[in-house]
Amino acid sequence: MENTKQLSLIVRISAGLMLLFAIGDLPYSYYQVLRIAVCGASLFLIWYFVQVKIEWLGWLFIIPAILFNPIFPVYLDKSTWHLLDLLFAILFLGSLSTYSRENKIG
Repeated sequence: MENTKQLSLIVRISAGLMLLFAIGDLPYSYYQVLRIAVCGASLFLIWYFVQVKIEWLGWLFIIPAILFNPIFPVYLDKSTWHLLDLLFAILFLGSLSTYSRENKIG
């Protein structure tokens, strides 16, 4: 499904940009929304990369899914979160390099 492939593109770019913006000094509510967005995006991308047979990349997205989950939040200091925001932004945006090699689903 080409729509799912395009959705994965939107999800990766959106989550990556949200993580980059999170490095700034923003209201706490932004970080609450960020948790939901990054966790949801990570779960979707885990499923997506398994479907397109790039399982190793799907495994990488388990880490942000756990760290950003809103149900059992992980509490870290601000400097650690900024580092993680940058690293995971690189993961989300860097995963775009596989876009041309992704098989069609189905």
